[in-house]
Amino acid sequence: MQESGMEPDAITVLAILSACNHAGLVKEAETLFNNVMKEKRIALAIEHYACYVDLLGKSACRIHGRLEVAEMLAHRLIEAEPENAANYTLLSMVCSDSGNWLGAEEVWRVMRAKGLSKSYGFSRIENEY
Repeated sequence: MQESGMEPDAITVLAILSACNHAGLVKEAETLFNNVMKEKRIALAIEHYACYVDLLGKSACRIHGRLEVAEMLAHRLIEAEPENAANYTLLSMVCSDSGNWLGAEEVWRVMRAKGLSKSYGFSRIENEY
């Protein structure tokens, strides 16, 4: 894209990070994320960090031992959105994946103290008959 003279915007970066997340392309996502942060031409939003943390939490952390990066980004998400239970759930998952069971339990204690709970997705089909 850049070779053709087109510059990506924040939405394009998020779409590429999301594609890397779904395909398990850890190195490609890491390169993109680091380049965007270094160049500072595109402002990264909470969605960029969430997608990158999700990718690291699912694959990179387990495979490449990068749990410290995922934990740091999860803490940034919590700072940015302290009332979003998904951020705490993500941090708890990172702690669990690293074997830090006490840390995971502490995250759940903080969630309970704040009155936050994990919301579960569901689907509903209505019958018109």
